[in-house]
Amino acid sequence: MTLPDIDTLSTLGGQLVNADPVMDATTDLDADADNKSRADVAMMTRTGIRAMRRFTGHGTTPTDPASGFVHEAMWGSISGVKPTVVRSGAGIWLLTWTATQADELGESHSLNFRAAEAWVEVTSTTFYNATARVTAANVVEVRTFTAAGVLDDVVGFNVVVLVW
Repeated sequence: MTLPDIDTLSTLGGQLVNADPVMDATTDLDADADNKSRADVAMMTRTGIRAMRRFTGHGTTPTDPASGFVHEAMWGSISGVKPTVVRSGAGIWLLTWTATQADELGESHSLNFRAAEAWVEVTSTTFYNATARVTAANVVEVRTFTAAGVLDDVVGFNVVVLVW
C-alpha cells in the first residue's frame, strides 16, 4: 500500500535481515537501518495529515482565496484533485473530495478520512470559531461561528481545514 492508506511494517515487506555482512556502509544498506526507516514510515501513515483545503467564506458560494495556499493532499495539488466547497446553510460548508485518488505510482486508493480540524484566519478584532467533522469517507462538514456561538458565513475570511 501507499499513502493515503495506512501501512504496517508487514505491508512494506516485513523485517529484513542482511544476507551477508555489510562490507561498505557508504554503498551497502544495513537491514537494521532500513527496518528502522520503514517502521518509521509505516507509523507516520497512521497520523499524517491526508489533505488540506482553504476557502473564503461567502453568503452563497465560497471561493478560493485571492492569494496563497488553496489546497494540498498526499495525492497532489493539481486542480483535478481539489475538493469542492459548497455552502449548505448559514455557516455550514461541505468539502467533498473525489472518492478515489491515484498515488504517484498510478495506483487507485479509496479515501477514508478519520478526523478533521478547521479554523478561521481572522484578520481583525472580530473573533470566529470553526469546527469540522468527517461525515463520509471523503466528505468533511465545517461549521463557522461568531464569538457568541451563532452560525456565520465568515464573509471575506479564510477558513483552513486539515483532514486525517
